[in-house]
Amino acid sequence: MAKRYRISPVDYENAGSVIKDKYHYQEIGEISNFMGNWFCYPLGFDEDHEKIGFSPIDAYIYFDSIDELVPPMLTPADKQRLIAEIKKHLIKL
Repeated sequence: MAKRYRISPVDYENAGSVIKDKYHYQEIGEISNFMGNWFCYPLGFDEDHEKIGFSPIDAYIYFDSIDELVPPMLTPADKQRLIAEIKKHLIKL
């Protein structure tokens, strides 16, 4: 099934710069791991990256919903900022 959107891994990684609220160091690690799984690893890199990660064919991240790219542990304000930043760079397919 085709995905609805794509975004460059570089744009997604840079979108993380809008995360401004304070987090415990453990939460920071979880946020980094969540986002890094999308922009650091190609699909199929291992069992955990069959559905997340960038396409090894064209290096874009493909997804159906922006919510897939938003770490669940973010505060509501940071979620809104991240979603707004992602929307600036996503490409609708």
